Amino acid sequence: MAKAKTRLSDATYVKYGYGQVEGNKLSARYNGKIFASLPCDAALKKVENGMFLVYDYANRKVALPTADGMEPMLVFNEVKVYESRETDADFAMLADNYNAIVYNATADGKYAHVIPGTGPAKDRTLTEYDNVSDMTTVEPAIADSNLNPYGMMGDKVNSIVPRLFKTDVGDIMTTNCVKETELKVGDKLHVGTDGYLAKAEGYTGMEWTVVNVYTMPDLQPGVKLMRTK
Repeated sequence: MAKAKTRLSDATYVKYGYGQVEGNKLSARYNGKIFASLPCDAALKKVENGMFLVYDYANRKVALPTADGMEPMLVFNEVKVYESRETDADFAMLADNYNAIVYNATADGKYAHVIPGTGPAKDRTLTEYDNVSDMTTVEPAIADSNLNPYGMMGDKVNSIVPRLFKTDVGDIMTTNCVKETELKVGDKLHVGTDGYLAKAEGYTGMEWTVVNVYTMPDLQPGVKLMRTK
């Protein structure tokens, strides 16, 4: 039994804990369309397995889907739990649990946000800066960017960097990360602007069909879905 005893997810099909995904047949595992290099938009405080988010490379962030935007991708993070009582149901990426830091190599024994100095390598020092800054004083050309020239994050993003799978028609997964309370074989699910699957019309370029009313590995209710559009 998971550590969580109540639903922590925004997906109403979940009975306790957070959303889960069991990847039965996901093409991204074979074609390499896995994306995991961008931080989340600052407004995204919780990212669950089974959500769908947009990999907005032009704006250097992962964001919620929009009705007329890019195709959303499946959040399928590696589950990391650290207590014997915890299971997949206890895992989600929460902004409060992540912090972007770089080791300060000045030998003073502390961790800090740093940028490298200029000049020959042997003479370089590390200068501490505020991670919530857009670095406008360092490089004005990137004042509107979410990342500064050294890869650190500005105040438009947080420290969550999720793993997203590009899905294709024919992909199959089992999940409980659905904003419904009752589902049956044949139900059509769509991605909403909140990133969750539901029966309501959402992102029109994608459709998932319930092919089996099933269970998750921890015996919570789940559904096996096939992407049909």
